[in-house]
Amino acid sequence: MSISMYKRRNMLAVLEQIHVPGSFLLDTFVNGMETHDTRTIDIDVVRNGKKMAPFVSPVREGKVISKEGFKTLTHTIPYIKIKREWNPEQALTRRAGLTVYDGQTPQQFISSEMGKTLKEFDDMIFRREEWMAAQMIQTGKVVVSGEGQDWEINTGMATSHLPVLTGVDLWSASTADIQADLVNWAQKVYADSGLNATDAILGSEASAAMLRNEGFIGALDRRRIRRGEIDIQKLPKGVKYFGEDLESGLSLWGYNEGYYDEDTSSTKELIDPKKVVVIAKGLRFTRHYGMISEVDINFVGPRFPKTWVTEDPSTRWLMLQSSPAVINHQPDAVVCATVLA
Repeated sequence: MSISMYKRRNMLAVLEQIHVPGSFLLDTFVNGMETHDTRTIDIDVVRNGKKMAPFVSPVREGKVISKEGFKTLTHTIPYIKIKREWNPEQALTRRAGLTVYDGQTPQQFISSEMGKTLKEFDDMIFRREEWMAAQMIQTGKVVVSGEGQDWEINTGMATSHLPVLTGVDLWSASTADIQADLVNWAQKVYADSGLNATDAILGSEASAAMLRNEGFIGALDRRRIRRGEIDIQKLPKGVKYFGEDLESGLSLWGYNEGYYDEDTSSTKELIDPKKVVVIAKGLRFTRHYGMISEVDINFVGPRFPKTWVTEDPSTRWLMLQSSPAVINHQPDAVVCATVLA
C-alpha cells in the first residue's frame, strides 16, 4: 500500500529521508543545532578573555572578578514560507520526461509531484542556510530582507577582522607576500579567540591570484593529496583543495558555489571572489530554528510541511515553512580579508 503524501507525519518522514545537497560551509564549520519555542533568540557572542588570576593574601578577602568574555544579543529569527498549487487539469498536461499516456490519475500525479516539490523546497531552504553561513563568516552579520522582514542579525565582527589590502599588498601585485598575510591572519584569530585557525577559504579571483604567485605556490604543501588523505575527485560541489601552507598551518580551499540573486536577476558566488576567509574549526557555529506559526499546532523543528485543499477552483496546496538562523557565536575566530581591488 502506498504512503499518502497528504498526511503531515508522512511528509515529515519524507523530509527526514531527503538527502540534502552537498554544502561545504554547513558541513565543515557549522557544528551545532538548537531549536527554540519562541520567535526571538538570545545570541551569546563569545570573546576570549585575557585576564590572569590576581594574587591575594590568604588573610585578605577574595577579589571579586567581573564576568566577561561574552555579550548577549536578542534578535528575531527569520521566517520562510514557500508554497505551490496543483489542480486536476495539470494532470492532463504532459510533464517533462513523460507522455500524455503515462497512466496516472490526477490524484496520483499530485501525490507524486508533492514528493518532488518537498525535495525542491527543502533544497531551497538549505541553500538559504548556506548563504547565511557565508554571510556570517564574511561580514559577521546576516541582512534579513523580504516580505514583512527587514532587519539584520549582527554579531559585531570587529573591523580588525575585516582587513582590506591596498597598493603593493594586493595579491594581484608581484610584491604581495601571501604567506605573510596568511600567517598574520591566523595569528589574529588565535590572539583574539584562543582558537587555532585551521582553514582558508578563497574566492575564485583570490585563488587565481594566489596560483599566479610563483613565490607562494612553490612553497605549497600538497602531500595530503599524494597520500590519499584528500581525494580531489570526491570533494563537495564547488570545492577545490589547493594544499597546505606550513607557515600558517592553514589548509587552503576554493569555494565557487553560487546562488540566484532575485534582486539583481543574476547568479552570485557565496564567497566574494575577491575575499579570503581564515577560520578556526571548532568555533561555536550553530543552526538555530524558531517556532512555526500555526494556529492548530505548536511545532519546533527545522521544517514544517502542510497541505490543504481549496474548493473553487479545486486546488491542492503544499507549503513548507522554516524559521532558520545560522549564527557564528565566535566572530573573533574568523578573519575575512579583501585581497583584490
